[in-house]
Amino acid sequence: MLKLTLILIGISSLLSCGSTPDTVVNCSVQSWHEQGKNTALDGKSVRNFEHYVKHCGERLPAEAKAEFIQGFSVGITEYCTYENGNKRGLNNLPITNNCPLEARANFEEGYKNGDFVYRDNQRNIDRMSKRNEQETMQEMREKPVEEVKQ
Repeated sequence: MLKLTLILIGISSLLSCGSTPDTVVNCSVQSWHEQGKNTALDGKSVRNFEHYVKHCGERLPAEAKAEFIQGFSVGITEYCTYENGNKRGLNNLPITNNCPLEARANFEEGYKNGDFVYRDNQRNIDRMSKRNEQETMQEMREKPVEEVKQ
């Protein structure tokens, strides 16, 4: 029982580490609107604001949340486009689920097409690599073996 408890504590510790943002939290943000917009344009969740609340506490201005959400709303409409979905797919990046329902289908369609092109290119690269390898092996087989002089 003790062993199971320790394992569960260890797993929950690891999971909580995975939820921290990948950047240092700056509590003295000049424009919360811009911060929200940039968060959206980076493909991150609006929930990233919770990290500011957690780390900044009372140092957070009263209007920060409203401005952040307003900026996020602007940024997410710019982010959730077919073109951005396609770009993520082409670059083999994971799909994000931050787009609102109204824009999600368009973003996901772009992602699917970009991902298809990426995977097709990878298959072509693999085929070319195998073909080159086979040609090299064939050339090596056709080369005459030099006789060893005694």
